[in-house]
Amino acid sequence: MLAAGVRGGPRRRRGPDPWRLGERRVHDHPAGRGLHRRRRAGERGGGDRPQLPGPAGRRDPLSVHRPRRRGGTRGGRCDRGPALLARLPPARWVAVNPRLPGLKLALFAVASVLVVVTIAATIRPFGSSGATRSYTAELTSASRLQVGDDVRVAGVKVGRVTKVSVTPDARARIGFDVADDLALTTASRLQVRYLNLVGDRYVALVDDGSSDTAQPTGTMLTTARTQPALDLNDLLGGFKPLFAALDPDQVNALALDIVKTLQGDGGTVRRLVARTAALTTGLAERDELIGSVVTNLDTTVGTVADRHRELEGLLAGLRSFVSGLAKDRK
Repeated sequence: MLAAGVRGGPRRRRGPDPWRLGERRVHDHPAGRGLHRRRRAGERGGGDRPQLPGPAGRRDPLSVHRPRRRGGTRGGRCDRGPALLARLPPARWVAVNPRLPGLKLALFAVASVLVVVTIAATIRPFGSSGATRSYTAELTSASRLQVGDDVRVAGVKVGRVTKVSVTPDARARIGFDVADDLALTTASRLQVRYLNLVGDRYVALVDDGSSDTAQPTGTMLTTARTQPALDLNDLLGGFKPLFAALDPDQVNALALDIVKTLQGDGGTVRRLVARTAALTTGLAERDELIGSVVTNLDTTVGTVADRHRELEGLLAGLRSFVSGLAKDRK
């Protein structure tokens, strides 16, 4: 038989409200113990609720004071930290969670690793083993070619220039690396091309596919298998004798007459014909000069004919550049 006043054994008391952890309940203080028992027995306590001595201090929510139970020890503490944290709002959980600094550090470390991996993938794409093959080449001119410039095959970057030097016989020698899965053959040729209108260069490797014999690492390509970039100074210098023979005043006057004629000034047609005749007569009298111009342009025109595709690309890029400037001006 159970003892008098006890129903079904000791009754577990409800824990403190997690939203009001800083307040004390009446039965937690010795002065208020037994009040709830009298009320259960039908007794009404008179007066106001007994006040707890001392200010309402804040307790550690991880350790809650446990009242005395029958057959148990007085006072004591019970570790109900995880259960209370599960019932606390997120803001209070952040405030009392002692592992938060470590969690922040772990998140920062993960974010840093992701940033480093992204940068590494941008510099060196995934799938590249990093192994390379080294070759050298001799050119008659390596103007504006610098260490670190791209080495490309069909427009795709496969390596970079590692060295630019001068040989004792006044020739340029360059060293370059390519991917390990790309081997030069006896039919491979090297060309230096323009990368942009600013004048930057890159090395292009071309192969007509006439040979499948791979060349070992360290092979040097002679000048017979290399081609320097087109020198614009030679192209413009070929017209130097022609420009020197023309009279600037006559050219300016001819241009002015052409503009007036196009604007509808019919009186200048006679002067236009006269000035054109004078200019062409002066050129006809300089037969030897024109012959020297043709001779000077022979080499340049041949180079342009061999690289008509590059010239077309250059003109297309110049057109896009001028169009962009025109749009920016508007």
